Amino acid sequence: AYAAIHGFTWASVAIAVGMYLACGFGITARYHRLFAHGTYEAHPLVRAFHLLFGAAAFQNSALKWSAEHRRHHAFVDGKYDPYSMSRGFWWAHMGWIFFKDPENVPGGKVTDLERDPLIRLQHRFYFSIATAAGLALLDDANAAAQLVTLGAIGKAIGTAKGSLIGFSASATPL
Repeated sequence: AYAAIHGFTWASVAIAVGMYLACGFGITARYHRLFAHGTYEAHPLVRAFHLLFGAAAFQNSALKWSAEHRRHHAFVDGKYDPYSMSRGFWWAHMGWIFFKDPENVPGGKVTDLERDPLIRLQHRFYFSIATAAGLALLDDANAAAQLVTLGAIGKAIGTAKGSLIGFSASATPL
């Protein structure tokens, strides 16, 4: 629907595919394998790149995501699992992102990550980094006006993807 309103370009498709891959790998190969499990090491510039596109996926900071993932492994499908299947399919796959963690939950130690200045920086400015990654892709004159609406947040997240897979509710002009 975004393409019907704003036009279709192959550049939008290229950006959408590029962001899909960069954000997808930002979570799977970077947040998951590099930060949560420490499976491999990476140069600080590569880590910064990973932190940028991990944030662009809007699944929380690497510090928070890794803490929750480590807690998930410690308490799989139990009371303290942040994305337990026992709370339902939607919760396990997306719902957990939208709710604040309960206080005093055991597990999820990330002291190793807390020592990393890049991870601390990304954690501190997570929302700004994530939003800036989407704003960098805005491609229409109505973007400034839309920033004051909830739909603008959806557009900031989905403009590149929107032209390909149709986040029409977030792309509707005012």
